Amino acid sequence: MVVTGAIIVTSIWVIMGGLKGLCGASEGQLGAMAIIVEKLRLSEIVHYFLDGLLGIGFVVQRRIAKRAIKEKSRQQHRAESLDLHRSSSGLTPTGETPND
Repeated sequence: MVVTGAIIVTSIWVIMGGLKGLCGASEGQLGAMAIIVEKLRLSEIVHYFLDGLLGIGFVVQRRIAKRAIKEKSRQQHRAESLDLHRSSSGLTPTGETPND
């Protein structure tokens, strides 16, 4: 996903660099550049890119949290096996409520 984002950003940078030549002389060239930029819908591209990054960040964060919960559960189970008077909350090893 990072490579795809880099390709998109680089492509936009190359296109915008090429459009700088149009900004030189007349109003007609500036109007043409405005039409091209409007057709690119740059704000939508940026919006989707940021949504993708946020979605990926959420998924990664959840995986890290589940891994930490699983490790904590393993340690809790070990502590309970050593101490007979210690009780458990009854959650599954991933920290979720068990289905009855």
